[in-house]
Amino acid sequence: MPAHLLLKRPCFRVEPCCAVFSLQGSPEAAEEAEQGPEPRAGGAVRRGKRAAPTAADPQPAKLSRAELYKPPTSEELTQLKETEDLFHSSLLRLQIEELLKEVTLKETKKKKIDAFLHEINSLLGAIPETPETELTDQAWLSEDVKVPFLQVPFNVKGRFHFVPPAELKVVGSYLLGTCVRPEINVDIAVTMPREIFQDKDNLNQRYHRKRALYLSHIAQHLSKEKLFGSVKFAYMNSNHLKPILLLRPQGLLCSLAGVSRLGLTVNPTKHTCIQHCSYSCSLQPCSPLSSCLPQEPVCSKDEKMVTVRLHACPDSGLFKPSRFYPSKNNVRTAWFMEQSTPKEGTAWGWRSMGLFVSGRDCPQCLWVGSLQPFSVGRRLVLGSNKLSSPHTGATEPPTPHYNNSILCDTVMLSHLHFLSNAATDFPGMKDGLALLKVWLNQRQLSKGLGCFSGFLISMLVAYLLMKRKIVKMMSGYQVLRSTLQFLATTDLSVTGISLAKDADPSLPVLDDFHQAFEVVFVDPSGLVNLCADMTASKYHQVQFEAKRSMEILDDRMVDGFQVLLMTPKPMLRTFDHVFHLKHVSKLQGTCKKMQLLNELMDRGGNYVAAALPFVVSLLARGLSQRAQLVAHSLPQIPEWPIDAEPPKHKDVGPLTFGLLFVPEFAASTLEKGPQADHPEVRGTLLVLSKSKAGAVLWLKTAGRLAGDPGKVFSGPEALEFRTFWGEKSELRRFQDGSICEAVVWEASTVCQKRLIPEQIIRHLLKLHADIPESSICYTGALLESVIRTGKEKLLPGVAVLASRSLVVMPAQEGGEAWGTGEEAMVSVICSYDDLSRKLWNLKELPLTVTAVQGVHPALRYTDVFPPIPVKPVYSFHNRKKHLLLPSEEKPCPAYVTPLKVICHMEGSGQWPQDKGAIKRIKAAFHLQLAELLRQQHQLVCRPAVTHTDVYKDGYVFRLQVAYHREPLILKEVVTPEGMLKYQDTEESRQLELETLHLPYLTSSLHGLQQQHPVFGSTSRLAKRWISAQLLSDSISEECVDLLVAFLFLHPAPFTPPSSPQVGFLRFLNLLATFDWKNNPLIVNLNTGLTGRHYSLCWGQGDFPLLSCHVSLACRMGLAVPYSDCTEIKNKFVAARSRLPVMFLATPKDQWSSMWTRERPSAQILQRLVLLASESRRALEEQLVDPLSDQDVKMVFRPPLDFYDVLIHLNPNQIPRQLESVDRPVKSASRGVVKNSSAMNILFPVVDYDPVQLYLQELRDAFDDLALFFYDKHGGEVIAVLWKPLSFQPQPFKVSSMKGRKVTTLNNELVCVPNVEAILEDFEILGEGLVKNVETRTEKWTI
Repeated sequence: MPAHLLLKRPCFRVEPCCAVFSLQGSPEAAEEAEQGPEPRAGGAVRRGKRAAPTAADPQPAKLSRAELYKPPTSEELTQLKETEDLFHSSLLRLQIEELLKEVTLKETKKKKIDAFLHEINSLLGAIPETPETELTDQAWLSEDVKVPFLQVPFNVKGRFHFVPPAELKVVGSYLLGTCVRPEINVDIAVTMPREIFQDKDNLNQRYHRKRALYLSHIAQHLSKEKLFGSVKFAYMNSNHLKPILLLRPQGLLCSLAGVSRLGLTVNPTKHTCIQHCSYSCSLQPCSPLSSCLPQEPVCSKDEKMVTVRLHACPDSGLFKPSRFYPSKNNVRTAWFMEQSTPKEGTAWGWRSMGLFVSGRDCPQCLWVGSLQPFSVGRRLVLGSNKLSSPHTGATEPPTPHYNNSILCDTVMLSHLHFLSNAATDFPGMKDGLALLKVWLNQRQLSKGLGCFSGFLISMLVAYLLMKRKIVKMMSGYQVLRSTLQFLATTDLSVTGISLAKDADPSLPVLDDFHQAFEVVFVDPSGLVNLCADMTASKYHQVQFEAKRSMEILDDRMVDGFQVLLMTPKPMLRTFDHVFHLKHVSKLQGTCKKMQLLNELMDRGGNYVAAALPFVVSLLARGLSQRAQLVAHSLPQIPEWPIDAEPPKHKDVGPLTFGLLFVPEFAASTLEKGPQADHPEVRGTLLVLSKSKAGAVLWLKTAGRLAGDPGKVFSGPEALEFRTFWGEKSELRRFQDGSICEAVVWEASTVCQKRLIPEQIIRHLLKLHADIPESSICYTGALLESVIRTGKEKLLPGVAVLASRSLVVMPAQEGGEAWGTGEEAMVSVICSYDDLSRKLWNLKELPLTVTAVQGVHPALRYTDVFPPIPVKPVYSFHNRKKHLLLPSEEKPCPAYVTPLKVICHMEGSGQWPQDKGAIKRIKAAFHLQLAELLRQQHQLVCRPAVTHTDVYKDGYVFRLQVAYHREPLILKEVVTPEGMLKYQDTEESRQLELETLHLPYLTSSLHGLQQQHPVFGSTSRLAKRWISAQLLSDSISEECVDLLVAFLFLHPAPFTPPSSPQVGFLRFLNLLATFDWKNNPLIVNLNTGLTGRHYSLCWGQGDFPLLSCHVSLACRMGLAVPYSDCTEIKNKFVAARSRLPVMFLATPKDQWSSMWTRERPSAQILQRLVLLASESRRALEEQLVDPLSDQDVKMVFRPPLDFYDVLIHLNPNQIPRQLESVDRPVKSASRGVVKNSSAMNILFPVVDYDPVQLYLQELRDAFDDLALFFYDKHGGEVIAVLWKPLSFQPQPFKVSSMKGRKVTTLNNELVCVPNVEAILEDFEILGEGLVKNVETRTEKWTI
């Protein structure tokens, strides 16, 4: 393990770490430090030439028969019991062990890092002193180095001169071994000598500026050394009061050869391993689209091998701790508000922001803008919008965050001692911390201002150890579970915790910290709040994630390792709606509006950190019934070169907010407030007028008309409600007779209702935070435009403000808005339900209808563009008797889709047993159904042999009669011996699919839609994307529906989606990241896979257990549970080569994957995975950057460079042109109008799509030569891809001359494709439909 570096200024000598901890250690520990730990597996290599088996060449263990069957030892029984109770499977244990190996720093890199640290030690000792000057006189500093501190105001008292460090100490997680890859950070505490400080340096940022100047001088000299690949500044956890210096090695200068040049010898194994996590998180977050496991860096290995972070800190005892209590002030208002004289272009004052509080305002009680009824004191309490700290009686407000930032530097070494003591004899702590850091890392919680850092989680584990909630006998996995359980059940924003053991009456108590901070976790000194910068919202997010993680770990049906530790959770895929504050500089106006002068002084002028808790609290209250979690991104400022000016507060970039909805209330149009029971209100005249909100009546009062709401009802709750919602609030009377304050939001369609939170957010931020709507980029529903129905028309009351521009809702030709199709599908289902009742009640049928089951996607809410009720225009068509036919002179009529419905007839002995006779009986039933529906219900019907079309309410339903024994009869096969046997045939499989499995799937998904209202819209987005990529014919709609259903039934580690957009993003991620080759996708519809069985784990095999033996085996730790899912996976692995490339298992289809049996092919699946990965990347890049041009339709435009030939079509002959991604502004009339109540009408043209008919002809004619791809939703291009094998010369055969020509090759006649003739045939077959054929001969030769 690496040495602890104790570097004294006079001699800069490298000493063993045991010297530092001699007070806590024992003689045995010191001796162990001298001798070093036992050699590892490498020692076997040194003893002889026989090498141990490598991982690449594993060898099975050779055991004797007695050893093979001997009873398990007590240790093995304990391990088996722990595996069952904690891990639920031995696989989870193995996965965690492998992950720990991957994230742990390797010994070879440790040696290089130690060498690099020794060279830094030597260089720091050689930095010269500087003469003493005023703090504002910085001319001594080179122009190539800028002070890494925002010196606002610039003028400050004090003097400074540089003196080499008093001592250097490695204080980070590097010593403990808990720093994890991919990025390794080593923290060094650089102790500034006492002589550079003066009295009152604790005031007015004097300490912080001396600290910044000290690091600047170090940077100036180290930047000249060739040892370093980069020397940069950064803010520690993006706190601009805490700049640090980052050092990275250059090339191979940090190798051991470089160390020998300085005469230093490094042997890390000769030092005691002292376990400690650094003050900051040492694990950097992975990219949202990268794997959890560390990847090799792209840049120089040595440069990215390690980052050494220099922290300047004061000598112990320099400041009195009592000066930094949370109630103390160390920033004077007069100094902070001073109008500074401009100097060096950096000085400006806070007075210019207009934040100065007038003399009549109480400096201790700053009202939050117009929120006066519920704003008192200093700190904002989430949920109640109250500032909770009372007046201190002092003339200056307290500055707890400022004080805490100084205290953190004074206790770095004491934290090191505390954690090293906790880690002693506790090997599970190292593994547990590594797992916890990965867990935080995947959730983007470990980096930024107010993050839950690696240091913080280390201190929390030490707290649990101190409280005996964990013990030193625990494994790393047990530490992970215990810590997550504590986080899930403890709210530190309400009940803080403290590591201080001795109750010193002079120290502040927890209540004092709660008055000053939102989240409280006090360190062992009793002075420092480790969660000072964390908002309550961020802690609630951590708490929510911990609760969710515990549920996942306790669920035996979920692969806890994969979803918790290997799956990234970026905000775009975690939260239902995401919006951005594009210009954080607008928060200056928020500080002015809410008069947050005290917070600005406390935060050193950081208006982002000052206003963020208030903004989040405002949103949390406004969305309290709709959102279970309102979270925000962590402000992050990237590192910068030492010759650049330090980043400003606005350089954190856009702030992102995430909303996790409560599905039952998220789309409610009503905000109901307190009841009005004042006599004056009860005697007021009510104006009875129906509202869009339903049973609500508007209340006109004299007080309201006079503009004085206080005269209507003077109750504090009603006044608070009106103050909070502003002009949106009004009195309304409800059906139960109550008269209440209420806010009604305008929304007529489902997609508009989903955007009600956007209306709330824009209203509240404008009203209370002075943030204009132009600064808010709401990205919650940008993708829904691709599934909107009808033409784009701007109608009164139909426009909805979405994201940055006015998005026009589509309307039908008759003027009715259909939104994104939810209302249209409800209309379809209502008509279908009515038709079902009519079929059940039909009289005079020979056999009754036993079941009516719809199988069309619209009847399970997943049709991309649901049918619209229409009536044909006769003049647009050619009439032939009672039929309407398309006219050649006019554009293609609108596409009318038939809605397929299965009618099951009752069983009877009269049914024939011959399959041909059954088909004729079914044809007779189709005729009978048409006649009876026409006679008894006056419906227009058109019977056929295989079905009967029924025109009802503007829709066409296609009825198909089914007989339950027909599939069995189709399976009958007579052997040559005359034996009758049953086997699956292609005809029987297809019939079972249509009459049994598809109705069951439709009813199951219909039920899923009732549980999750956005399931249908998510599936429609997924299908629209697949069709836009020209692959809709290569994968079935049912397969896509099941893939989307998986996201709702098995959402871990997320919650089920509550918006179509986040569901679509997860769909793309599922396609791109799921291991289709090695795993089945199990969709547990209706929780049909619930069985839990046991097997006996003994020796080298698993044996099934009888139920009577399960209890005994469980107590002995020998029973291993397995479920139906486990059985499916095992059989999948055994039969993988015979199964489809995409295997979907459901409770009714566990072994065959019927929905993917024929498609997609391996090539198409590979193409889908690639397209999904790129689409997800491009889409997330756009959604996460509000300052870019957000053209989300880009991922719905297919890349055409991949194809060989493009067949361009005539738009007038495309019946679904209005379903295209980029819809035309003008389109031809399609010969239909809005449905009317007329009874005697002609049947419309049904299921007529010329492009699909043309496509089928192409495939029939040229299937052996090419593949054809088309977007069936209004695509204007058919893409052709030549099959590579078809261009290879074939021997001449008269029977195989279709599409080929004869040529000579090596004096032999061969056949090659006749490309010129084929291209000509494309145009001839599509005459009138094909506009032109574009060839891309650079991809092939004719």
